[in-house]
Amino acid sequence: MKSLVFAITLFMPVACFSQAIDIGQVTKTEDPKILEQKCEANDSNACNTLGNVYADGLEVEQSWEQAAKYFEKACSLESSQGCGNLGFMYEKGRTVPQSWEKAVELYKKSCDLGNNWGCLNVGIEYSRGNGVQQSWTEASNYYKKACDMKDGLGCYLQGQLYEEGEHAAKSPTEAFNYFNKSCDLNVGLGCYKSALMSLNGEGVQKSITIYKKNMEKACQQQIGDACGNLAIEYLSGVNMDLSPVIALGFALEGCELNSAPACFVLASSYEKGTDIPFDMKQADYYYAKACDLGIKEACTKLDQNTDKENEMSITIPKENDDSITNFD
Repeated sequence: MKSLVFAITLFMPVACFSQAIDIGQVTKTEDPKILEQKCEANDSNACNTLGNVYADGLEVEQSWEQAAKYFEKACSLESSQGCGNLGFMYEKGRTVPQSWEKAVELYKKSCDLGNNWGCLNVGIEYSRGNGVQQSWTEASNYYKKACDMKDGLGCYLQGQLYEEGEHAAKSPTEAFNYFNKSCDLNVGLGCYKSALMSLNGEGVQKSITIYKKNMEKACQQQIGDACGNLAIEYLSGVNMDLSPVIALGFALEGCELNSAPACFVLASSYEKGTDIPFDMKQADYYYAKACDLGIKEACTKLDQNTDKENEMSITIPKENDDSITNFD
């Protein structure tokens, strides 16, 4: 039986952050009437919360107009979240004129008032050139501010700039530091990238311990390919102790998260029948999923197995079979 194609190949998922982040959401809150009384008494937090209550329609009729009214008052009272939420409404044009310029202005105020998501949103808009002239230098400055405020995504995005070296001086060491910090702040992709960098000794001394810890955390944060890579590692026994049972657990978790390598590991295991019971139906199911997720080898295996099944289904009639027509 042919061995796993992915025995020592590790995979990198692709990240895409294309939209600013909505700052305020609430699930439980005080009585809206009490919040209104507090807001009238210039309690900025109550005004912001009341804005969220109307935005989400919690115990009141949903109203973007009312939400904007209370966010605006909260912002005037120096609520960092109120300014950020009002900025988000200008970005989306919800009952206020859509305006990137106004949105960025309010995100900046939110940031200046100490809100990490406000800083992150300003950085994102500078990277995209929305409402401001595009500036990767300014984007970097605001990512760093967000990161200093313990915003994991800000740390991750700054790490990307250092990793790619297109819009900032390339620095594997800085990239690892920011990715690792984002991992500490529960950003799964930061865990994934810092894990691979520690395995390869890129920007940091090679460490299987950090690699294992961060890759497992990435899997816990639902990065499917992290689970898939762990499955490969435990099957190969190269960087981890050989353990097919643990490997298959990670493979199943990764495949459920649409990791192509994880699905391929499951398919191959079912086909070989060494670590789990032989089951070609299950093998073909996971080969098909891996194929749909982009692994050509899985497509080939699926075609080969289908051809074998078709060959086995062909029956050769016996001489006394009534289905044979005698032309003599």
